[in-house]
Amino acid sequence: MNDSYNYDTFTRDEYTSIAFREQIRIGNRAPDFEAELLNGGMIRLSELRGKSNVVLVFGSITCPPSIGCLKSAENSLEKLYEEYRDKGFEFFLVYVREAHPGEAISHHLSYEQKKVNAERMQKEEKVGVPIIVDDLEGHIHNSYGSRPNMLYVISRQGLIVYKSDWADTEELRQFFENLLNWEAARKESRPHKVAYSERLHYVPEDDLELRRRVYLRAGQKAVEDYTKAMSRKPF
Repeated sequence: MNDSYNYDTFTRDEYTSIAFREQIRIGNRAPDFEAELLNGGMIRLSELRGKSNVVLVFGSITCPPSIGCLKSAENSLEKLYEEYRDKGFEFFLVYVREAHPGEAISHHLSYEQKKVNAERMQKEEKVGVPIIVDDLEGHIHNSYGSRPNMLYVISRQGLIVYKSDWADTEELRQFFENLLNWEAARKESRPHKVAYSERLHYVPEDDLELRRRVYLRAGQKAVEDYTKAMSRKPF
């Protein structure tokens, strides 16, 4: 097991890694993977090529932004999943290492423990989006940049067409519609152009009550580690 991956103490390194920005570029082919689905069966990403656009969001039960983007946002991932899963989009939450391990929910020591945590997240947060459980060493997570709450959209052609290091779902609906319009233009041979866009944008602070609930679910250690790493109280 790679102890540096399944860390037991949160540090600011989670926010300063440049792997996400440099590892995968928009327009590149998405890294392929095969993994277990929490509710049974296996998935290979490349087998969806030509069939569906794919939305990958990365998260864990100890990551407040993961819980927030799934349930709390006006355009939450759960709402978008219900609206767009019949419009050519497959959605998956990739369960990764614990972002803020504590004494109640610790860092992963086994794949079985990781799967139990994913099952707990599915049950307690009533997650409808299918969950992929990454392996203990985090091969999927690392191949996509290892941020705790990343979000990617992969086109039917298997290309990365959207990426965000913070799963801000508020802009996703507009992007989905744009992607569907692009697909229609290609299918109908209508003139169109493909443009490239990159930006930094403001993301509001998570709901403090949600943050409190998630950190304390992990344990007081998670609160103390965050306070020390970020030099501020989490709520």
